[in-house]
Amino acid sequence: MASKDQPSPEFPEAPGRPPQEPLVPPSMADRLSRGFEPVTRRDWIFIGLALLSIALLVARDVYGGFLPAWADQLIVAADLSILLLFAGEFAYEIRRSSNKVAYARNHWYEIVGMVPIAHWGLRAFRLVRLLRMYVVNRYPEEVEPNRDWSYALVRGLIMHYRNVLLEEITDPIIMTSLNVIEGPLSRAQHAKAIGHSIDERREKIHAIVLDSVSNTKGLKTFARTRYGQDIIRTVTASTLETTIHTLESEELNDVISDSIREILDEVRSKVRQKSYAIETGSRFHPTFTE
Repeated sequence: MASKDQPSPEFPEAPGRPPQEPLVPPSMADRLSRGFEPVTRRDWIFIGLALLSIALLVARDVYGGFLPAWADQLIVAADLSILLLFAGEFAYEIRRSSNKVAYARNHWYEIVGMVPIAHWGLRAFRLVRLLRMYVVNRYPEEVEPNRDWSYALVRGLIMHYRNVLLEEITDPIIMTSLNVIEGPLSRAQHAKAIGHSIDERREKIHAIVLDSVSNTKGLKTFARTRYGQDIIRTVTASTLETTIHTLESEELNDVISDSIREILDEVRSKVRQKSYAIETGSRFHPTFTE
């Protein structure tokens, strides 16, 4: 038999709580207050009654000029009868809840749907109940203190479609950024800039080459001689001159500019076609993990 000081084995200990304090699940009164009451057959019955009430009011609105007086009175009587059932259910549930203000706030659609002889659009607010029923079945783990079903619905939808939402936000940003940077990137002569940088650092590059040759086995003695150092300097200077001339040529810079334009055009095409999203599996492949 479990000791009095030990937590109940039915519920795990809550993080950060003392070991002797069990994690108690929310009572039905608390679940009612936050809109997390279980879905029952009665919910489906009242959804059906709401649809019947909407259908009657639509028929009265559309065919009012053709209905006899007794038919119009029958529709009004049927709608009021259904509303009495709605009101009775609302009064019963609000009495059972632990926080009546919270219950009314989280079941506001019930109040709007009980306006007598109203437009059928107001009666359609009763169908918001379907959203609550969806949340209760889809997100049972969201039943926590200070969290209601509407919060769970918004959070669930955002988590479900977050990849699609991010794509819709980031795509215009990407396209605008590409248009802004394309001109400067394509006009800048990148190879020529590299050649200019090499030209300014000739002596440093020569020192690096000389040091490398001096530490190479079989060339150490050669690099220490005056004759060897002159040859190394001559070869290095000739190589640098050829490299700088190649980098500063208009042909090479035009090739690089064309390549940059092609790359940016390919990125644009992928953003427009969203092929990058399909390849990575992000578009219309929502996840529920955080």
